[in-house]
Amino acid sequence: MLTAAELRKEQLQAELAALETAEQQKKTVASELSDAQDEVNEALRLVQLNKQTLAEAVAGLEYLSREATFIPQGMSGTRSQNDRKTQQAHQEIDRLTIERDKLASELSKKEFALEKIVKQIAEHPAYKAVREKQRHLVAEATKLASSLFTVPLEDLGAVLITIETLANGEQQLLNSALGALRADGLPDLKPVLARLAQEVKPDAILDALPGARTQVLQAITKVKEQVSRPVQR
Repeated sequence: MLTAAELRKEQLQAELAALETAEQQKKTVASELSDAQDEVNEALRLVQLNKQTLAEAVAGLEYLSREATFIPQGMSGTRSQNDRKTQQAHQEIDRLTIERDKLASELSKKEFALEKIVKQIAEHPAYKAVREKQRHLVAEATKLASSLFTVPLEDLGAVLITIETLANGEQQLLNSALGALRADGLPDLKPVLARLAQEVKPDAILDALPGARTQVLQAITKVKEQVSRPVQR
């Protein structure tokens, strides 16, 4: 027969297992994507910090080397101090170099883990189907936006209205897909055409506005890049 303490221990273990199971069930592919992206961003931050610190250490060593050439003969104390600092600088550079390689390896692992999740989402039938429809709408809208400087002036308004209609169609598509995506734990898809419709809309004097052509081309490039990714992040 189990003692009261043993029974209590078993009860606590069962409660802990139940909590862990509940926590795992809360995990979705969308949350995994967010967590993985955060981990990659943090790994990138550490890599950049190490790179900066290592550059500063190398610069410090170079300074000590130049300083050593100007120490007069006979100033043994100053030279000894420079030698000690130089040794410390070498040790710090060695440490940072080892750390650099380790951080690069960790970043590579986290990027690989992120890409696995991205692939899992991108290949999910529900997500893939909506993304294909979204890409089609974006292709139509950007094609029209690219024609704004070549269509007759009297057709300009109709082209802009069509772009706005495609933007509304994209929003309706994403709204209708929201429930199914969330039910499968997938991330929400974000519209990209609403901003395009605003950025390419300087009215009938579009071509005469300073920088308007560049503004339109930049807007087109931006939404094409956003929609070309397998998964929105």
